Amino acid sequence: GFAPTETIALLVHLQELSGAIAAVQARALVHLEATVKEECRRREETPQQALKIARSEASKALKQSKSCAGQSMASCRRLVHSMPGMLGALARGQVVAPSVHRVARTMGPATPEQRTLVDEILTAHLPHLEGCGPEEWSGEAERVLHGIDPRGAAARHRTAKKERSVTVRRSEHGMCTVTARLTGLDRARIRKGLSLAAEKARAHGDRRGHQQIMAD
Repeated sequence: GFAPTETIALLVHLQELSGAIAAVQARALVHLEATVKEECRRREETPQQALKIARSEASKALKQSKSCAGQSMASCRRLVHSMPGMLGALARGQVVAPSVHRVARTMGPATPEQRTLVDEILTAHLPHLEGCGPEEWSGEAERVLHGIDPRGAAARHRTAKKERSVTVRRSEHGMCTVTARLTGLDRARIRKGLSLAAEKARAHGDRRGHQQIMAD
């Protein structure tokens, strides 16, 4: 029986609550990693073994794959240790969790000091970025980082290139999704080649849609 304004207020409060939960979850993941490392140290196990155990436990708790749990743990570590402003904005519901974690992943190649500087600048710009999505937040974080350390751009690119990959995920109704993580230059070349081939096929009477021809 809620009126539209009441329903909107409910949604706002739920969004704030989900942000607060996500912030607590980030701290809990970092705490889990630290306690597992301490236990492994007492058992004289290696840091690699400790990280593997922590990811496994996080995977079970979050019901995620170990790979996803490891990525979540890494982004949470950056937020908790170096980016308190973004973590606080998440806790207050000013930024959604996907945007905050995307920023943290973007800061992967940066030093802790650089992450803190970027965090301060992004937090100061929060009123202008509050309605942005993960892509826009990530782009802004990258621009700020480049402004702080333009000379390090080449090194960051070399680091990012090591993450080149292709993943194939099953989709619904007999379909799948293929994702390739490539350099921006390769992306532009592939996109242009596929688009030109589709336009040429359409010009010769192919009645399939442009995107269908690109996929085929």
